[in-house]
Amino acid sequence: LRPDAVAIDSPPAWGVRGTSRRAERDLIALGLPCFRTPSDPALRDHPFYGWMFAGHAAFAAAARAGYPCFTGGRKGRGRALEVFPHGAAVALARRRPPAGTARQPAAKRRWRAAVLAGAGVDVTALRTLDAVDAALAALVALIVAEGGAWFSLGEADEGCVVLPGSRPAGPYPRSEAAD
Repeated sequence: LRPDAVAIDSPPAWGVRGTSRRAERDLIALGLPCFRTPSDPALRDHPFYGWMFAGHAAFAAAARAGYPCFTGGRKGRGRALEVFPHGAAVALARRRPPAGTARQPAAKRRWRAAVLAGAGVDVTALRTLDAVDAALAALVALIVAEGGAWFSLGEADEGCVVLPGSRPAGPYPRSEAAD
């Protein structure tokens, strides 16, 4: 198989400066809390960061398969894209979920699945949050590959997160009621 783009839910590399990457600071400025990718090697020893090591390996495998890491600009097709499923759902909905949704796994899955359904994705087989997040990542890759609207946050040397739609001028508004 030769997909037009590969979406990976992980940073492609460690931060270069400070306790977070520019992409993470940009996400937070849009109202999208996220895990931070430290530049300090001593911090990486914590077991929490195991998933980031796995993500780095996924980006390396994608590069070996002919999908270099997206590092900014407008050429996302043929690249391995860093995707943040929560951010993708918010960008697609143009709003953040109701307060407290993130602390309730079932509510988080329902909200993200509703966003996917609103984008025309059949969600009947997506029974877990991981499946919903994988579908969100795949949808972002499809939008990029097909020339839809998308933007990126971050810097080339630390990695860029790709989100669907157009970049808002400020933080995404919060939904007031549960969906």
